[in-house]
Amino acid sequence: MASASRRLALHHRGAPAICPCRSSVPRGFLYWDTNGTGTAGSGAATGTWGTDAFWTTDATGANVGSPTLTAATTNADDLFFSAGTNGTTGTGTINFNEAAGVNQGMGVLTLTAGQGTVQSTWAGSSTNSLTFSNVTARSAGAFANFVQSDGTNGTDNSIILTQYNGANTVAGAFIDKGVFFNGSAYAVANSASGYLRCMIYGSDTNAEVSDTITASKHVQLTTSPASRVGDTLLSLNLAGSGVNYTMSSGTLTVPGILKSGGGTVSVISGGTAVTAGASHRAGHPHRYLLRFPPHRFGHLRRLVPLDQVWCRHPDP
Repeated sequence: MASASRRLALHHRGAPAICPCRSSVPRGFLYWDTNGTGTAGSGAATGTWGTDAFWTTDATGANVGSPTLTAATTNADDLFFSAGTNGTTGTGTINFNEAAGVNQGMGVLTLTAGQGTVQSTWAGSSTNSLTFSNVTARSAGAFANFVQSDGTNGTDNSIILTQYNGANTVAGAFIDKGVFFNGSAYAVANSASGYLRCMIYGSDTNAEVSDTITASKHVQLTTSPASRVGDTLLSLNLAGSGVNYTMSSGTLTVPGILKSGGGTVSVISGGTAVTAGASHRAGHPHRYLLRFPPHRFGHLRRLVPLDQVWCRHPDP
Protein backbone atom coordinates (compact mmCIF):
# COMPACT_ATOMS: atom_id res chain seq x y z
CA MET A 1 0.00 0.00 0.00
CA ALA A 2 1.52 3.29 -1.08
CA SER A 3 1.99 6.19 1.27
CA ALA A 4 2.71 9.83 0.55
CA SER A 5 3.64 12.71 2.80
CA ARG A 6 3.35 16.37 1.93
CA ARG A 7 3.78 19.55 3.81
CA LEU A 8 0.89 21.91 3.15
CA ALA A 9 -0.05 25.37 4.25
CA LEU A 10 -3.25 26.51 2.64
CA HIS A 11 -4.42 29.95 3.59
CA HIS A 12 -7.34 31.34 1.61
CA ARG A 13 -7.27 35.10 1.95
CA GLY A 14 -10.66 36.76 1.79
CA ALA A 15 -12.42 33.40 1.70
CA PRO A 16 -11.38 29.89 2.90
CA ALA A 17 -8.13 29.05 4.58
CA ILE A 18 -6.05 26.07 5.47
CA CYS A 19 -2.39 25.44 6.75
CA PRO A 20 0.01 22.40 7.69
CA CYS A 21 3.23 22.02 9.57
CA ARG A 22 6.41 23.86 10.23
CA SER A 23 9.87 22.24 10.33
CA SER A 24 13.52 23.20 10.14
CA VAL A 25 13.57 22.41 6.42
CA PRO A 26 14.09 25.59 4.35
CA ARG A 27 10.81 26.45 2.73
CA GLY A 28 9.32 28.62 0.06
CA PHE A 29 6.07 30.53 0.09
CA LEU A 30 3.83 30.01 -2.94
CA TYR A 31 0.49 31.69 -3.65
CA TRP A 32 -2.31 30.41 -5.91
CA ASP A 33 -2.87 32.92 -8.71
CA THR A 34 -4.91 32.20 -11.84
CA ASN A 35 -5.15 35.64 -13.44
CA GLY A 36 -1.59 35.85 -14.74
CA THR A 37 0.96 38.63 -14.59
CA GLY A 38 0.28 42.30 -14.02
CA THR A 39 -3.08 41.87 -12.25
CA ALA A 40 -3.21 41.92 -8.46
CA GLY A 41 -5.19 39.30 -6.59
CA SER A 42 -5.85 35.65 -7.25
CA GLY A 43 -8.46 35.57 -9.97
CA ALA A 44 -10.87 32.64 -9.95
CA ALA A 45 -9.41 30.09 -7.53
CA THR A 46 -9.67 27.09 -9.85
CA GLY A 47 -7.16 24.86 -11.61
CA THR A 48 -5.25 21.63 -11.19
CA TRP A 49 -2.49 21.52 -8.61
CA GLY A 50 0.62 19.98 -10.15
CA THR A 51 -0.45 20.70 -13.72
CA ASP A 52 -1.29 24.42 -14.02
CA ALA A 53 1.50 26.97 -13.52
CA PHE A 54 -0.59 28.98 -11.08
CA TRP A 55 1.80 29.08 -8.13
CA THR A 56 3.61 32.38 -7.72
CA THR A 57 6.18 33.69 -5.26
CA ASP A 58 4.41 37.09 -5.24
CA ALA A 59 2.01 37.35 -2.28
CA THR A 60 0.03 40.16 -3.95
CA GLY A 61 -0.60 38.25 -7.17
CA ALA A 62 0.44 41.25 -9.25
CA ASN A 63 3.54 39.37 -10.46
CA VAL A 64 5.42 42.56 -11.18
CA GLY A 65 9.13 42.11 -11.84
CA SER A 66 10.36 38.55 -12.12
CA PRO A 67 8.40 36.32 -9.75
CA THR A 68 8.53 32.57 -10.16
CA LEU A 69 5.46 30.99 -11.76
CA THR A 70 5.35 27.22 -11.41
CA ALA A 71 3.10 24.18 -11.39
CA ALA A 72 5.42 22.24 -9.10
CA THR A 73 5.52 22.34 -5.30
CA THR A 74 7.68 20.52 -2.76
CA ASN A 75 7.18 19.16 0.76
CA ALA A 76 9.05 22.20 2.08
CA ASP A 77 6.70 24.80 0.59
CA ASP A 78 3.99 26.73 2.40
CA LEU A 79 1.04 27.02 0.01
CA PHE A 80 -1.42 29.88 0.26
CA PHE A 81 -4.91 29.95 -1.22
CA SER A 82 -4.82 32.57 -2.52
CA ALA A 83 -2.69 35.52 -3.73
CA GLY A 84 -3.82 38.98 -2.68
CA THR A 85 -6.94 39.52 -0.58
CA ASN A 86 -9.72 39.11 -3.15
CA GLY A 87 -10.00 35.32 -3.19
CA THR A 88 -13.78 35.22 -3.03
CA THR A 89 -14.50 33.45 -6.34
CA GLY A 90 -14.99 29.70 -6.30
CA THR A 91 -16.03 27.27 -3.61
CA GLY A 92 -12.74 27.02 -1.77
CA THR A 93 -12.53 23.25 -2.25
CA ILE A 94 -9.25 21.32 -2.06
CA ASN A 95 -9.83 17.83 -3.46
CA PHE A 96 -7.32 15.03 -2.78
CA ASN A 97 -7.96 12.55 -5.60
CA GLU A 98 -5.10 10.08 -5.26
CA ALA A 99 -4.41 6.77 -7.00
CA ALA A 100 -5.78 3.57 -5.48
CA GLY A 101 -3.92 2.55 -2.33
CA VAL A 102 -2.42 5.97 -1.58
CA ASN A 103 -2.75 7.16 2.00
CA GLN A 104 -1.96 10.88 1.98
CA GLY A 105 -0.22 12.22 5.09
CA MET A 106 -0.37 15.95 5.76
CA GLY A 107 1.05 18.22 8.43
CA VAL A 108 -0.84 20.83 10.45
CA LEU A 109 -4.02 22.32 9.01
CA THR A 110 -4.71 25.95 9.87
CA LEU A 111 -8.09 27.62 9.30
CA THR A 112 -7.50 31.34 9.05
CA ALA A 113 -10.48 32.90 7.25
CA GLY A 114 -13.77 32.10 5.58
CA GLN A 115 -15.17 28.75 4.53
CA GLY A 116 -13.13 25.93 3.04
CA THR A 117 -13.91 22.39 1.92
CA VAL A 118 -11.31 19.64 2.22
CA GLN A 119 -12.31 16.58 0.20
CA SER A 120 -10.93 13.06 -0.14
CA THR A 121 -12.14 11.23 -3.27
CA TRP A 122 -11.93 7.43 -3.43
CA ALA A 123 -10.08 6.03 -6.44
CA GLY A 124 -12.67 3.27 -6.86
CA SER A 125 -10.57 0.36 -5.63
CA SER A 126 -8.28 -0.49 -2.71
CA THR A 127 -8.29 2.26 -0.06
CA ASN A 128 -7.55 5.96 0.26
CA SER A 129 -7.12 8.10 3.32
CA LEU A 130 -6.22 11.70 4.10
CA THR A 131 -4.61 12.36 7.49
CA PHE A 132 -3.79 15.69 9.13
CA SER A 133 -1.45 15.53 12.10
CA ASN A 134 -3.19 18.46 13.77
CA VAL A 135 -5.73 21.21 13.13
CA THR A 136 -4.89 24.41 14.95
CA ALA A 137 -7.66 26.30 16.73
CA ARG A 138 -9.48 28.14 13.96
CA SER A 139 -9.73 31.91 13.70
CA ALA A 140 -13.14 33.46 14.40
CA GLY A 141 -15.23 33.32 11.23
CA ALA A 142 -13.17 30.49 9.69
CA PHE A 143 -14.60 27.02 9.31
CA ALA A 144 -14.01 23.78 7.45
CA ASN A 145 -16.26 21.24 5.77
CA PHE A 146 -14.58 17.82 5.46
CA VAL A 147 -16.06 15.75 2.63
CA GLN A 148 -15.54 12.01 2.16
CA SER A 149 -16.48 11.40 -1.46
CA ASP A 150 -17.32 7.88 -2.71
CA GLY A 151 -16.55 4.56 -1.09
CA THR A 152 -17.50 3.49 2.43
CA ASN A 153 -16.43 5.96 5.09
CA GLY A 154 -13.81 4.47 7.41
CA THR A 155 -13.24 1.47 5.15
CA ASP A 156 -12.58 2.56 1.56
CA ASN A 157 -12.01 6.26 2.06
CA SER A 158 -11.34 8.23 5.24
CA ILE A 159 -10.37 11.67 6.50
CA ILE A 160 -8.48 11.57 9.79
CA LEU A 161 -7.69 14.40 12.20
CA THR A 162 -5.10 12.99 14.59
CA GLN A 163 -5.30 16.08 16.78
CA TYR A 164 -7.36 19.23 17.10
CA ASN A 165 -5.67 22.22 18.73
CA GLY A 166 -2.83 19.99 19.91
CA ALA A 167 -4.97 17.36 21.66
CA ASN A 168 -5.90 13.95 20.29
CA THR A 169 -9.42 13.81 18.92
CA VAL A 170 -11.75 11.80 21.17
CA ALA A 171 -14.16 9.08 20.05
CA GLY A 172 -17.68 10.45 19.54
CA ALA A 173 -16.82 13.88 20.93
CA PHE A 174 -17.74 17.24 19.39
CA ILE A 175 -14.65 18.77 17.79
CA ASP A 176 -15.54 22.41 17.19
CA LYS A 177 -18.52 24.56 16.20
CA GLY A 178 -16.69 25.40 12.96
CA VAL A 179 -15.79 21.84 11.89
CA PHE A 180 -18.37 20.01 9.74
CA PHE A 181 -18.62 16.69 7.93
CA ASN A 182 -20.07 16.03 4.47
CA GLY A 183 -21.86 19.37 4.45
CA SER A 184 -24.67 18.25 6.72
CA ALA A 185 -23.46 17.73 10.30
CA TYR A 186 -20.99 18.60 13.01
CA ALA A 187 -17.89 16.42 12.68
CA VAL A 188 -16.78 13.91 15.30
CA ALA A 189 -14.01 11.30 15.31
CA ASN A 190 -15.25 7.72 15.16
CA SER A 191 -12.45 6.62 17.52
CA ALA A 192 -9.53 8.24 19.28
CA SER A 193 -7.58 10.06 16.55
CA GLY A 194 -9.79 8.17 14.10
CA TYR A 195 -11.69 8.97 10.93
CA LEU A 196 -14.29 11.73 10.79
CA ARG A 197 -18.03 11.10 10.57
CA CYS A 198 -21.31 12.86 11.33
CA MET A 199 -22.41 13.41 14.92
CA ILE A 200 -24.94 10.75 15.98
CA TYR A 201 -27.65 12.25 18.19
CA GLY A 202 -28.65 10.04 21.10
CA SER A 203 -25.32 8.18 20.97
CA ASP A 204 -22.30 10.50 20.86
CA THR A 205 -20.98 12.36 23.89
CA ASN A 206 -23.48 15.01 25.10
CA ALA A 207 -25.55 14.54 21.93
CA GLU A 208 -29.22 14.40 22.93
CA VAL A 209 -31.82 12.29 21.15
CA SER A 210 -33.24 14.20 18.16
CA ASP A 211 -36.12 16.58 18.96
CA THR A 212 -35.31 16.53 22.68
CA ILE A 213 -34.12 19.79 24.20
CA THR A 214 -31.89 19.33 27.25
CA ALA A 215 -29.68 21.96 28.84
CA SER A 216 -25.94 21.76 28.08
CA LYS A 217 -26.39 19.20 25.30
CA HIS A 218 -25.94 19.12 21.53
CA VAL A 219 -29.49 19.38 20.19
CA GLN A 220 -30.92 18.51 16.77
CA LEU A 221 -34.44 19.59 15.86
CA THR A 222 -36.25 18.10 12.87
CA THR A 223 -39.55 19.81 13.74
CA SER A 224 -40.28 23.20 15.31
CA PRO A 225 -40.78 22.81 19.09
CA ALA A 226 -43.43 24.52 21.20
CA SER A 227 -42.49 27.99 22.40
CA ARG A 228 -39.50 27.96 24.76
CA VAL A 229 -38.42 30.18 27.66
CA GLY A 230 -34.82 30.17 26.46
CA ASP A 231 -32.17 27.45 26.62
CA THR A 232 -28.45 27.02 27.18
CA LEU A 233 -27.11 24.47 24.71
CA LEU A 234 -23.76 23.21 23.43
CA SER A 235 -24.92 23.42 19.81
CA LEU A 236 -28.18 23.60 17.88
CA ASN A 237 -28.82 21.85 14.55
CA LEU A 238 -32.01 23.01 12.83
CA ALA A 239 -32.33 20.00 10.54
CA GLY A 240 -34.94 20.38 7.84
CA SER A 241 -36.99 22.86 5.87
CA GLY A 242 -38.52 25.63 7.95
CA VAL A 243 -37.54 24.22 11.35
CA ASN A 244 -37.87 27.19 13.69
CA TYR A 245 -37.11 27.97 17.34
CA THR A 246 -39.49 30.34 19.15
CA MET A 247 -39.15 31.81 22.64
CA SER A 248 -41.92 33.30 24.77
CA SER A 249 -39.22 34.79 27.00
CA GLY A 250 -35.62 34.27 28.00
CA THR A 251 -32.37 33.93 26.06
CA LEU A 252 -31.03 31.26 23.74
CA THR A 253 -27.36 30.79 24.64
CA VAL A 254 -25.53 28.53 22.20
CA PRO A 255 -22.05 28.83 20.69
CA GLY A 256 -22.88 27.04 17.43
CA ILE A 257 -25.97 26.97 15.18
CA LEU A 258 -26.16 24.79 12.09
CA LYS A 259 -28.96 24.88 9.48
CA SER A 260 -28.99 21.56 7.63
CA GLY A 261 -31.29 19.57 5.37
CA GLY A 262 -32.03 22.25 2.77
CA GLY A 263 -35.43 23.83 2.24
CA THR A 264 -36.57 27.18 3.57
CA VAL A 265 -34.64 29.33 6.02
CA SER A 266 -35.06 28.85 9.78
CA VAL A 267 -36.13 31.66 12.09
CA ILE A 268 -35.39 32.15 15.79
CA SER A 269 -37.94 34.51 17.28
CA GLY A 270 -39.20 35.97 20.57
CA GLY A 271 -37.39 36.17 23.88
CA THR A 272 -34.65 38.58 24.83
CA ALA A 273 -31.51 37.64 22.92
CA VAL A 274 -29.49 35.00 21.13
CA THR A 275 -25.92 34.82 22.40
CA ALA A 276 -22.88 32.58 22.30
CA GLY A 277 -22.06 33.54 25.89
CA ALA A 278 -21.24 36.59 27.95
CA SER A 279 -18.71 37.94 25.45
CA HIS A 280 -20.99 37.66 22.42
CA ARG A 281 -23.01 40.58 21.22
CA ALA A 282 -26.74 40.09 21.88
CA GLY A 283 -29.31 40.36 19.17
CA HIS A 284 -32.33 42.67 19.11
CA PRO A 285 -35.26 41.25 21.10
CA HIS A 286 -38.48 39.81 19.70
CA ARG A 287 -37.37 38.37 16.39
CA TYR A 288 -34.14 37.02 14.96
CA LEU A 289 -33.19 35.85 11.50
CA LEU A 290 -30.25 33.52 11.09
CA ARG A 291 -27.85 35.37 8.81
CA PHE A 292 -25.47 33.13 6.87
CA PRO A 293 -23.17 33.54 3.87
CA PRO A 294 -25.06 32.63 0.66
CA HIS A 295 -23.08 29.44 0.01
CA ARG A 296 -24.12 25.79 0.08
CA PHE A 297 -22.18 22.66 0.89
CA GLY A 298 -23.89 19.47 -0.31
CA HIS A 299 -27.22 19.03 1.40
CA LEU A 300 -26.49 21.76 3.89
CA ARG A 301 -28.64 24.82 3.41
CA ARG A 302 -26.40 27.12 5.45
CA LEU A 303 -23.58 26.46 7.88
CA VAL A 304 -21.38 28.71 9.97
CA PRO A 305 -20.06 28.89 13.53
CA LEU A 306 -21.94 31.40 15.69
CA ASP A 307 -19.00 33.79 15.66
CA GLN A 308 -20.04 34.34 12.02
CA VAL A 309 -23.76 34.54 12.77
CA TRP A 310 -25.60 37.52 14.12
CA CYS A 311 -29.22 38.27 14.80
CA ARG A 312 -31.16 41.26 13.70
CA HIS A 313 -34.63 42.71 13.89
CA PRO A 314 -36.10 42.32 10.40
CA ASP A 315 -37.07 45.30 8.36
CA PRO A 316 -40.81 46.03 8.62
